[in-house]
This record gives sequence, structure tokens and C-alpha cells, in this order.
Amino acid sequence: MEKERVVLVRRWNDSSHVCLFFNFNNADVRVVPSLLAGKWGKILDSSEKIWNGPGSLLPKELNPGDEITIRGCGFVMYKKC
Repeated sequence: MEKERVVLVRRWNDSSHVCLFFNFNNADVRVVPSLLAGKWGKILDSSEKIWNGPGSLLPKELNPGDEITIRGCGFVMYKKC
């Protein structure tokens, strides 16, 4: 995801997995992240109104192969369900 200027960080401990996405663009970016099989639930999205963001474009649940749009200068965290 280098050309999109998006960083994906995966952390895990035993069966607990989280993915963190950082968009370093000023503009929204569409990506298809590489995820482990199974459903992923959104934990935190910096674009949500609660954080004074413009509003999220991301689904509450994410599956491998889904395309997502991360807001400009946004951060999101998903946890494997």
C-alpha cells in the first residue's frame, strides 16, 4: 500500500488479532487490505463524529477482499472477531 501512502500494522497475541490502518494522504484512499480469513470488527475510526471527524466511510464489519475507503489523514483499528 506504499503508493497509496497507507500503512497497515498487524498485531497479535495467541488468537487475538488487530489491524491498524494509517492514511498519510490528505485525500480519502481506497484500498483492499490483506487480512486473515474471518470477520473483523471496527474498534476505532478517527473519522467518526465522536472524534470531531467528517464521518466514517468504513463498515462496522470487514471481510478479507473487501475494499475500504479511509478518510484523509485518518486512522482505523479492526479486531478479528
